[in-house]
Formats: sequence, C-alpha cells, structure tokens
Amino acid sequence: MPRIPLITRHGLDIQTDLNTLLNGVTKFHIQDSIPSRLLTHGVLAFPISMTDSYQTFLAAAFYGRGRVVVAAHESLLDMESTEQFLLNAIHWLTAGKGGNVGIGGKFKGLHSMLKKARIPCEFTSLKEGLSVYCCTAYSDDERGEIHEFVSEGGGLLIGGQAWYWSSQHPGSRAMADFPGNKILNKFGIGITEETITNKTYSAGQGRDAVSSYHFRKALAQFREHALDSSWLKMLAKDSSTFLDIPAANSPPFSSVHEDMADMLQLRRIPDVCASNPISSSSEEALLLHLAWGLYNTGSMAQTIWIDGTNDGEEAWRSTGLYLFPSKMATLVFPSIAMEAKFQVQIGSHSDNLSNAEELKRPPVVVRRFHITSQRMEVSSLWGGLLYIIVPRKSSAGSIYVTVEGATMAPYFKHGETSVNDWKDTIRHYAAPWAELETSDIILTVPSDEVRKLDDPEALLSTWEKMMNAVAQLASIPALPRPERIVTDVQISVGWMHSGYPIMSNVGAMQEIMDMQAFQTKGTWGPIHELGHNQQRREWEFPPHTTEATCNLWSVYVNETVLHIPREKAHPELLPHCRQARIKNYIQQGAKLENFTLFTALEPYLQLQEAFGWEPYKHIFAKYRTMTDILG
Repeated sequence: MPRIPLITRHGLDIQTDLNTLLNGVTKFHIQDSIPSRLLTHGVLAFPISMTDSYQTFLAAAFYGRGRVVVAAHESLLDMESTEQFLLNAIHWLTAGKGGNVGIGGKFKGLHSMLKKARIPCEFTSLKEGLSVYCCTAYSDDERGEIHEFVSEGGGLLIGGQAWYWSSQHPGSRAMADFPGNKILNKFGIGITEETITNKTYSAGQGRDAVSSYHFRKALAQFREHALDSSWLKMLAKDSSTFLDIPAANSPPFSSVHEDMADMLQLRRIPDVCASNPISSSSEEALLLHLAWGLYNTGSMAQTIWIDGTNDGEEAWRSTGLYLFPSKMATLVFPSIAMEAKFQVQIGSHSDNLSNAEELKRPPVVVRRFHITSQRMEVSSLWGGLLYIIVPRKSSAGSIYVTVEGATMAPYFKHGETSVNDWKDTIRHYAAPWAELETSDIILTVPSDEVRKLDDPEALLSTWEKMMNAVAQLASIPALPRPERIVTDVQISVGWMHSGYPIMSNVGAMQEIMDMQAFQTKGTWGPIHELGHNQQRREWEFPPHTTEATCNLWSVYVNETVLHIPREKAHPELLPHCRQARIKNYIQQGAKLENFTLFTALEPYLQLQEAFGWEPYKHIFAKYRTMTDILG
C-alpha cells in the first residue's frame, strides 16, 4: 500500500474556519480547571488555540461530511467566559445550517447559552435528528454511533482531560486506551496526559493557520531540514505521544511511523553521554524521542525474509524482533507458511522451571502459535524475541513475513550486518535480549552485554571457526541447522545444559563472548555442551561416558582453533591431575561404577595422544553410515 503523505492538498480554507471559530473571541480564561494538552495529528485536523509554548487546548477537524471540535477540559464547554466561542463552534459545526443540538451530559451552562441564543437544544443521548452532539470524553460507549454520525454530516462538540485517568491507570497509554481517544483518534485529534497551566491565554495564538504549529507540518519540515527551532521541543513530545496510538491495520498512522523510521535511519541515533550532553530543544533530542518511541513501543511494520528450507530437525528462525510483555504483534504470511505447518514463537528461554524450588523468573515464558491464517495476532504475558519455527525436513523455500507491533532487537548477522550500523544504531535498540548469528551458531544474550561489543565480526569469526571444528571432529560436512546457545537468569539444571537450544546461565558470559579470555585460557563449557549434541548412543557407554566423550570436542576446539593446550583449557587435564586420577582409580579396584567424567575421558585422550584426531573422525564418520546397530 502506498504511504500516505505527511502533508496533503485538501482544498480546505482553514484560515476561514479559524476566523469563524474565533470571531469576537480575544481570550480564554482557564482559571478553575486543569486542561490536558491536545495532539492535533490528522491531515484534516487543526489547532484552534494554544499556549505560547504550542500546547493546544482547542482543536477542530473535518471527518467525512461532518466536523469536530475538541476542548481539553469539559469545563471549557460550560463556562460563561467561553460563550462566544461556543456559539461560534455550534455555528461552524452545522456549517451555518442550524439544527437541533443534543447535549449528552450535565452541561447546564451550555444548555442555558444555547437557549438564550434561541438555538434548539435538549439533554439527550445521541439520536436521529440532531445536527450537533455535545458530550464528554470519559466514555466510549457511543463510539461507533459517533463515528457514523460525524461521517454522515453531524457535528461533534466534545471535551475532557486525560491526566486524571492516566493517574488512575498506571502503565496504560492515554492515546491508546483513554476512552475519549478511542473516539477521537480517528478524527486526527488526541487528548494527552500532559497538563496545561490554568491561566488566561490569548485566542490569537492559533488564529494564523499558516504560522500555527501542527504536528504533521512540523514533522514534514524536520524531514526537509527546515524546521522552526522553536517547534523542536513540542515536536519531540508530540512524536513520542503519537507513537502510542495503535497503528496496526491503520495506514494513516502506520505511514507516519514509517516516515519517522526513515528519518531516524537517515540521521542515526545521536551519541549522548556525560561528556557529550545535548539540549532538550535540539534535533538530537528529537531523534532520541523518535528512537525511543519507534523501537520501544515496536509499532513499525517490517517485512523480513525467512529461510523455510530445513534439512534437519525443527529450527528456530530469528526475526531480529522483540515483542514487549503483553503487547500485540500482527504477522502476515504467504499461504505456504500454513501448508508447511510453520509456527510463531515468542521467547527464547525454553526451560520449564516448574520443578525448581526457587524461581528467578516465571517457570514458563515461551509461547507458540500454529499459523492457521495468513494474518494472525500474537502476544505473550512475558514478551520475548520473536521466531518463526520451521519444521523438520521442510522444503518451503524462502518466504517473506510482515510483522507489525514488534520492536527491533540488537541483532548482528555475521557477513551481512554492517559493523558501523551496529556501533551507531543496532546495539542501542531497546529490547532486553540480543542475538549474534553465524551460519552454524546463534548466541542469545542480554542486550546490555552486546552494547559493550564494538566488533561482533571478530567474535563471530572465532565462533565460526570453532563451529567448523565441531563439525570436522563429528565428520559431518555441515551442521543441518545452526546450533543455539541461549543465556538465562535461571535454567532447569546445572550451569549449562545441552539440547536445542543449549541453555546457559547468564553468569557464563565470559565463556561465550570474551575474546580476550578465549585467547588466554580458551573456552570449555559451551563446547562441552556442543559436544553433547554430537554424541551418538551407538558409540557411547552410557551413563559412564556421557559426561566424558563430549569433552573430546572441548579439547579439539581449544587446541586446533584457539591454540590453547588441553592442560590450560581445563585444570583437570593438568598432567599431575591426570596421573593422580589414574592411580586413584586403579587403587579403588578399577570399578565400572567409578568410570565417569574425566576418568572415563582418560583412555580417549590417550588414544588421541598416540594416534592423533584422524581415527576419531574416521570412526565417527563410519558410525554415521551404519544402520544395523541398536542404540
């Protein structure tokens, strides 16, 4: 769908409309109430009056064949001091044709004013025969009826503030959830939770349509590097507020989100720190607001490529996206995704901790969805990285998936992602979990860890070499799917455990990501678990060698890739430790029950030290061709 322009030629004479609405009005006395700031964001919406810092408290809009006037507090629709404006508003809402005014609510002052001016009016809910309907913004019970009423030519006069509602609904977003905004967003006006100082304001501040601040106008000027600097601070606030409006299935909103994303990608997120502070009224501050809104609320629609061919077992395909807790994401698939029985998964921490005595996270945090339609919505109470699950032996080929509602996570793919983009932007994305990917392994780690990583290429090049070595020793040309290592605050057993994915405690980051540690002392635990994934029961003697032969991979990788000798890679392989262990095993009678761990590894090491690694590679390859061995 083509993107909707920020500014469109609508042929309306807004200046004439302003003159009509403000005819005979010089000031607004806002003394006894605290209004909310309005966000005027629609193409056919415009501010009527605002403060000298561009905070709008009266706005209007065209919608279909009808018109809307919004006040930032319901008292503005019932005060004697606003009588002239209210009469002007009724006249404008009826396009000068008159008609009956319905008053839904306790607007006794408005009722008296209209009676005095001999304008037909009555207290009523919305019904047929009304030309104008007046109500508060505190209920959306009549939302559908109001939208239809205005689109067919009716006039809506509505008022309310959202700051009190927001104080009573912590964690909610006024632009998305406040009842009045469920009515008004469609008209291009929103009531924010920000307050305006109650004092007297000049009505003339919003009189000039050409020079008057408008969110879309300001955003378009910022894109063209022509923004009035005095508008920067308000545009930053409005941008963050606008991004709270749900954009799924709504091109008028999603188009603006895409424009914002383009601006951010062109200018990049500024570097802000104690030694490089920025002004809150600067372009840099505005970019920070855009970045936070776009990538923290995750409202930008994105199309991603997924490899739907999978020769191995079930595979998780990373999207590079994160879904925040309880947020909804909309995904659009080609029909083949249903036919191939793909699934959507939220979360990577797949260990079930239900049997744990103490919990450091909820016991189950991963949720899966079968793809049953080309368009589907997904959410999870706990949130998580977003994956497409490709079943074993899938031959679906490449597919494209459109995702809206998820935020970009720090994600680096070896050989594809630009290191400069990583340093400048990607590693700063707000998702709490990040992924680093090579062709044969994907590392899922806390984002705070990767934000310290300037050069993922060096780390992933090393991992690529280590994974090649894992495959070499196992005598397989390539791993059928990339292995995964996922770090978690708590796992189901041990410090790390094998499987798909391999799970690791977050405390093991040095063994996974520390290049300096790799070069000085190697890495053991992750390769130990990768070794487990290569073990085959056909050549194992379980349970005795289960925790032993997997270490052949740890020794092989440390020595051939990292050039760390075995005795340095693990203290249990120091010569004197090995000798003492052999002696102790023999003295205790060389019992099979004691043939475990490093004792069980010893004969395998001695064979390797005598004959090298090639016999193991040959044996492992031979076992892969045998079909008549009982496992």
